Amino acid sequence: LVSRAIPDAVLGLFVRTPLPSSEIFRYLPWRKERLDGMPGANLICFQTYSYSRHFTSTCVHPPNPQRDEFYTLLSITDLAVITPLHDGMNTTSMEFVIAQNNVSFLDAEGKEVKEGKNSPLMLSKFMGISKNMEDALLVNLWNLSDVAAAINTSLLMSPTGKARQQANLYKDVTTHTLHSLAAVLVKALLGQVDGQGQVRSTPYIEWGELV
Repeated sequence: LVSRAIPDAVLGLFVRTPLPSSEIFRYLPWRKERLDGMPGANLICFQTYSYSRHFTSTCVHPPNPQRDEFYTLLSITDLAVITPLHDGMNTTSMEFVIAQNNVSFLDAEGKEVKEGKNSPLMLSKFMGISKNMEDALLVNLWNLSDVAAAINTSLLMSPTGKARQQANLYKDVTTHTLHSLAAVLVKALLGQVDGQGQVRSTPYIEWGELV
């Protein structure tokens, strides 16, 4: 829609959620709207190469808790175990670190005190974001002994160890932000513009040709 209204616009799209395979995508009720709009971008970025292949294949063959409650849950938990078999940029792990750093409670005099809870974080090695959060306890889900040992280590971790892990993870999360990601995306997007400032636009594809 944007490319039709502003033909000269240079559009970049970063898909931050996992993209299902074409076999699953074709059953989604909003598949037509997605496939109508996404090809209008000059550059489409996915978290992993497999998701880009899912998108290409799809083009060819074509009750959650409230956010505040979820954030509160993240802030009071004693151990976060986030272990999908395959994932890209999992924001829950990042939200957990932020929530743990902003815990507030009332002291004996009824005054609000803000202090990091510093609960440990366990992540699957198969998550894309694990490369940026190496201070978390990384586990191989297929190795049950590894998972059990990591849980035991987490629950017995000293306050000093928890604080050190939280400090390092908080630095990672606040360094690798959406702003830094957007900067990378914009740089790649500018690469789609040639020396004369002309945009190599993605041609519009009729819906009937996508399925």
